[in-house]
Amino acid sequence: MQLSKGKVMIVEDDLEYLALYKEILNTQFDVYTFTCAREALLATEKLKPQTIILDLHLPDITGIEFCEELHKKNLEQSKFEIIFISGETDISQKLKAFEMGAADFLAKPFEIDELKHKIGTSIGRQLNREQLQESIYSNNKAYNKRIKQVSQCNQIMHFYNDITFCSTVHGIAEAFFSLMSSFGLQTSICFRLPKPTCLRDDRIRTAPIEEEIFEILKHAGHIHEFSNRVLINQDNVSFLIKHTPDNSQNFKLVKQNACGLAEAMNAKALELCQQPKNESPICTFPQKLEALRLEVNDYQKDTSRLLTIMMYKITANFQSLNITDQQNQWLTELTKHTLSRIDEASQRLTSSAASLSTEIHKTESSQVRPFSEPKSKP
Repeated sequence: MQLSKGKVMIVEDDLEYLALYKEILNTQFDVYTFTCAREALLATEKLKPQTIILDLHLPDITGIEFCEELHKKNLEQSKFEIIFISGETDISQKLKAFEMGAADFLAKPFEIDELKHKIGTSIGRQLNREQLQESIYSNNKAYNKRIKQVSQCNQIMHFYNDITFCSTVHGIAEAFFSLMSSFGLQTSICFRLPKPTCLRDDRIRTAPIEEEIFEILKHAGHIHEFSNRVLINQDNVSFLIKHTPDNSQNFKLVKQNACGLAEAMNAKALELCQQPKNESPICTFPQKLEALRLEVNDYQKDTSRLLTIMMYKITANFQSLNITDQQNQWLTELTKHTLSRIDEASQRLTSSAASLSTEIHKTESSQVRPFSEPKSKP
């Protein structure tokens, strides 16, 4: 398998060896050569090589001291590997090199193919590690996105729950503005029942021009976009989202659910208008609650899948990341614990939706029917 071309830094004071290295490696790798270790130290952070070929004995500092300087500079040695070369075969020198983080040790004289193989293997490990880190980052990003979506879905569910118990249109507006505020959106709303009432999100009446917009565009369709604004219409309720951002995920989610939100408020306003004043207002949204419950379950499944994939990749490649067995066990347990917490949260949301639907059904069933007097016997 041909590896991607990587960067190799060679630090060697023997000019003949240095020229030989460059000649044989240039065709496969981007090669940077240095005879001075201190110059190589300064260039390491800028060049970001995958592999450093380092002579153990150099005129200015030793290879061991070179590694010590890397540690002092806080350069992440996980981003490159060091292969020591030396004419010495003293085992203590090898042990010292490995203590300083060396990935390999090559004794002079050596075969050219052996050097190529060690460099290729080293760069391959680095590239695999980089790909794994990118994959982990991508999975973490997707995981965080799913968590946020579950939270937003929960907020919408709470809104449906809250307006169930509203006894006035002002109460509905309060719940609506609270939801929109959590999404970072500025809004205003207009109720046409029981009497025309327009409010904005600072809880005061809208300006006359905004009331005219509601009146003029009330038949412009369920969703009408104009001048960086979006108007959502139902028969008895309209709301305006102002200054909509182009790439806001929050706005996209609200827009996807906008008609459902308007329908719920429309039904509630109509119910408040039709109910006797002494009757407790009850609003039923079992279908919407069920849809939200299913959506939460989908998010939970996707999140579980992403975490499982991430845990598998980390477990399968922990040796490449230099993770100990103890660290791997800790990371595995942490992932399982997080997955369990997400599952518990999803179950609580689903249970809440089911309980609310049950209570609404009970309330509907227990409503008092008109009383009719029994017929008198002849």
